[in-house]
Amino acid sequence: MQLVVSAIILNLKNQVLLLKKSSRSKYFPNKWTCPGGHINQDEDIKEALIREINEELGIKVKIIKQGKSIFFENNKIIPFLVRAKNNRLVLSKEHQEYKWVDINKVKNFDIIPSITDNLKVLGLL
Repeated sequence: MQLVVSAIILNLKNQVLLLKKSSRSKYFPNKWTCPGGHINQDEDIKEALIREINEELGIKVKIIKQGKSIFFENNKIIPFLVRAKNNRLVLSKEHQEYKWVDINKVKNFDIIPSITDNLKVLGLL
């Protein structure tokens, strides 16, 4: 089982950041997701979260809270709610597009299943 961090990122308007995965992605190509990834051996959970956000988006965030872990496929996902300190994103090659979305509109996007679970655990849905 892989240990994974996932970030639900809010802006100052309390909109959620959704990222559209690359069409070349091995997992869930062209689906909408949130930043995150595997925790390296001996890496602190919060350090992994900050590293993944920086690698995927190049932005600074403030951690608001950590949610209860969820299980998806062969992953134990630790969700975090964070606030972006700015909106100047630089997407990595993992993603092809991004959108800031009102929380009640997230369901209108073709998201990977674990994102809905993350939003529920963090009290946003």
